[in-house]
Amino acid sequence: MIMKMKILHIVRQFFPAIGGIENYVLHLASQQVKQGHTVKIVTLNRNFADDKKLKPFETLPPGIEIIRIPFFFSKKYPLAFRVIRYLKGSDIITVHAVDFFADFLALTKVFHRKKMILITHGGFFHTAWGSILKKIYFHTVTRLLIRSYDAVIGCSENDINIFKQICPSILLIHNGVNTEPYLKTKKAFVNYELLYVGRVDVHKGVDKLIRLVRILRDEGFPVHLNIAGPDWKKLQPSLEKLAVDLDVSKVISFKGAVSDEELQRVYSTAHIFLSASAYEGFGISAVEAMASGTLCALNNIESFRKLLLGKSFGVICDFNNLEDTANKISALLKLPESEYHNFSNDAREYSKNFSWEHIVTKIEKIYKEVLTDLR
Repeated sequence: MIMKMKILHIVRQFFPAIGGIENYVLHLASQQVKQGHTVKIVTLNRNFADDKKLKPFETLPPGIEIIRIPFFFSKKYPLAFRVIRYLKGSDIITVHAVDFFADFLALTKVFHRKKMILITHGGFFHTAWGSILKKIYFHTVTRLLIRSYDAVIGCSENDINIFKQICPSILLIHNGVNTEPYLKTKKAFVNYELLYVGRVDVHKGVDKLIRLVRILRDEGFPVHLNIAGPDWKKLQPSLEKLAVDLDVSKVISFKGAVSDEELQRVYSTAHIFLSASAYEGFGISAVEAMASGTLCALNNIESFRKLLLGKSFGVICDFNNLEDTANKISALLKLPESEYHNFSNDAREYSKNFSWEHIVTKIEKIYKEVLTDLR
C-alpha cells in the first residue's frame, strides 16, 4: 500500500531563482507530486540575483504550491520567523541546506513537534569567506541543533565527510539529475567547443578557463569557450577585460542564464565540458554533460574525483596548474572519432545512476521510516 504524504520543503531560494539547490528541490518536489503526494514549498519572497520581490503564493506545474515569505538581516543568513506559520498540516518537513531555517526549526521543534529531514547541500562551506567562524559555528551550534532532525541526508561524499564529524548517522543519497533532456546525439565531433555551465562566481574559477583558452590556442587548438550561467555578482565585465587582455575575446561567449532549450543545444554541441570550481557539493552540470555524451575535464576536488574515479570519459585536472591542465585537455582533443564516441557512450550510461526516479525512491524510503518510527 502506497503511503500518501503531505510534504513541506523549506528552502532559502526557489523558482524562479536558478541554481543547484533550487533545481534539486524542483525535481524532487515534481517527482513527489507525480507519485501522489501533496507538496508545498516555503521559501523567501525575493530573488537574490536581482532583489526582485516575488508573488506571495504561486502554484507551479505539476501542482507544487509555493509560499514566499519576507525576511530581514543578511542574505547570507536571512531571518524569516514567519516560516513557523506554515508547518501545520504537513506530515514531514524537509529542510534544504544549513542556514537560518535549519537552525530555527531545530530550535523550535519542542513546540511544533514535526518530523524533520535535513538535506545538507554542502552546508555553508561553499566559499572560504569566514572559514574560521564557520568552523566554530559548525562544531558548536550546528552540532547541537542537528540532533533535532529525525534523519540527515548528505548529497555527496564530500558532505558525508564534513557532517559525519557532528552527525555520525548521516546518510548518503546523491543528488538527482534530470538527465533525459540531454540524451541527444552529438551534432558534431571535432569542433573544439569547450563549455562551462554554472554561476559566474569567484570560486567557480571562470578566469582560469579564459586563461586556459589562451594556452590551448597557443598550442594550435582553435578552441571556443561557451560560458552558460547567471552572473549574480556582476563579474562579467572584469572577465571580459581579461579575455581582451589575452586576445581571446572573440572566442569567448558569455551566454548568461540560458533557457532549457539553449542549454540542451550547448551540451549537444560541446566537445569538452570544463569546471575549475574550487568547491562543489556534487556537480550537477558535470552529470548533465555526461548525459549529453560530453567528455569532462574537472578540477581536482573531492566531489569531482568521486564522479570520475576510474572513468574513461574524463580527466581530473589541477586548474591551479594550467600548463598541466592544458596537456590533459589536449589529449582529449586529439582522440580519434571512434574512441571519442566510445567514451561518450560510457558517459551517457554512467549518468543514468543519478536519475531522479532512482533518487526519489531512496528519499521516500527514509520518509516512511521516519514517519513510522523505524529509525
